[in-house]
Amino acid sequence: MFDNLSDPFTGAINAQAPFINRRRLLLNELVTAIAVDGGNRKWLSTRTGLYRVSPDGSQLLETFTDDTTPLPLRSISTLAIDPLSGRLFVQTANGIISYQTTATDPADALSSPTIFPNPVRPDFTGSVGITGLTDNATVKIMDAGGQLVYETRSQGGTAAWNLLDYRGRSVQTGVYLVVVVTAAGTEGVAGKLAVVR
Repeated sequence: MFDNLSDPFTGAINAQAPFINRRRLLLNELVTAIAVDGGNRKWLSTRTGLYRVSPDGSQLLETFTDDTTPLPLRSISTLAIDPLSGRLFVQTANGIISYQTTATDPADALSSPTIFPNPVRPDFTGSVGITGLTDNATVKIMDAGGQLVYETRSQGGTAAWNLLDYRGRSVQTGVYLVVVVTAAGTEGVAGKLAVVR
């Protein structure tokens, strides 16, 4: 991690290895590729796997290894992210694979959010995506009675909801209101989401 981001080509640069839980991140690992997603999270590939790290490098958010995924991760040579879709492309010796991340580049201003899938059908097991957001926007999911069901913040221009309420229970069939407010609290938009169980 570098602490002189204003002008890295002039002046002093202080590089430090990030520490997570008092251990140096990727100790003795050769990093083969780096990509940054719309939420400013870092994707790092090594000879042993693929890692997603928080924007400041202080948290290891996700780990993919040969033991945890069927993806061929031992020979990653290049990482690239599509800023509009948030899809991470991973080039290996065996070809290119992709993974749908939960962050896209943020919008300059809020407009009507895109919510997908909509409606959520009974056989759906993933997370609902909400795109077209500004960075770090507050996203509130409310039921038809106006009760808050879930709240999160956008990662770049996207927020994800796993269809669970604050207590970890699956939400019921119904129409849900998705309210989005910018980080500064100066703009807001809303959309609707139908869930069929």
